[in-house]
Amino acid sequence: REIETWIPIYALHVQSPFNIGTVAFKTITREMLDVWQQGIRAKAGDSPKVLETLERRRKELQGLAAGVVSVLAEPIRAAEFAAERVDSATALLRLFAPANFDPCQLSYCVPLGSHQRQGHHYLTVKDGKIVGESRGVSPHGTDPWVIDDGLLREFQASGLTAIGSLFAKEEKTDLEAAVLDALFLYSKAPLVPDTAEKLLYIFAALESVLLVNATEAITQNIGERLAFLVGRDAESRLRVKKVVSEAYAVRSSFVHHGKRTEEFDLQELLMAAWNGLHAMVGNAERFKTKEELINTLEKHKFR
Repeated sequence: REIETWIPIYALHVQSPFNIGTVAFKTITREMLDVWQQGIRAKAGDSPKVLETLERRRKELQGLAAGVVSVLAEPIRAAEFAAERVDSATALLRLFAPANFDPCQLSYCVPLGSHQRQGHHYLTVKDGKIVGESRGVSPHGTDPWVIDDGLLREFQASGLTAIGSLFAKEEKTDLEAAVLDALFLYSKAPLVPDTAEKLLYIFAALESVLLVNATEAITQNIGERLAFLVGRDAESRLRVKKVVSEAYAVRSSFVHHGKRTEEFDLQELLMAAWNGLHAMVGNAERFKTKEELINTLEKHKFR
């Protein structure tokens, strides 16, 4: 039968419903919870334990946005399908989170239950007795993330509409599939706090589209091809190439020697990579394979 599944998104609030592909993002309202909880109370009674549980659930859910999927299926498969689609759509929405533009920020935009806040829990002990306790969560990140109608229009004009259309396509070209996979890879970067880990996801995304094969010179080709995707003149292209080279050196130092660094400023790379990925979405309408895209970028270098 037709089953509609709502999957709450951690700390996400939306002013108006919108879609990313076939996934709708809507608000869990007070009225929805009232009807649901009245049914539970009619069966379970009004014991203090039941009321406490219901109030805790209300505080957790009321006002949150949820990813909504309708599908014709049996219940278990419907839930599995909804989880897959909402997870993917949320990853694409996360591309517009503040953490993509500020390396000091984190994004927590994931389905409720799979979020992981960094925090601390300390006990102070004297003579074998606990005399104090401190607990809390990291202040990094936008929590909650409120998408009002004005912000939504900015996102849609900046690429969310195009990305949603690409996500919704049933039959994708090789380039469209590669670009979508790159977006999913990149969307993991704002979830992790460590610079080296962010670089792993950023370069994995860029390599998946901008390299023809594993034998190509990685730093040079990614740097030059990304530069021609996003640079407007020779000076800006040289700057992108330099930033890519410096960032890849940090990434290689971590991968091959286990060295981590928080001193490297990710700001310029984040902007270049984000703009590059969005340019790839646009170019996916012009070319059918990544080889066609790369060949065109290579020709630009010799004009």
